[in-house]
Amino acid sequence: MIRFSTAKAFPPVATNWGYFSTPETEKLATAVKHAFTPDEMNKAAGELHAALVDQVPFLFVAHDVGPRAISPAVSGVVQPQSWFIDLSLVSKKE
Repeated sequence: MIRFSTAKAFPPVATNWGYFSTPETEKLATAVKHAFTPDEMNKAAGELHAALVDQVPFLFVAHDVGPRAISPAVSGVVQPQSWFIDLSLVSKKE
């Protein structure tokens, strides 16, 4: 997460190609890097993750070479005829 949320990770030094950074993410990333115990690191990483989810710096996309629906509760899956699958038709029965 740090490589996508700090100014120190801007290109050409690292991989923050979206040039995303806020004072909050900088502070939280520093807390993750300086955490001394695993519990402190987990807490700080959780806070950084929550901040990134709330601020939506990039679009999360699911990708799989061959998505499968292995449940009778799933309907609307149409096997793709090309490289793209339309996931907007897929639903799950409650």
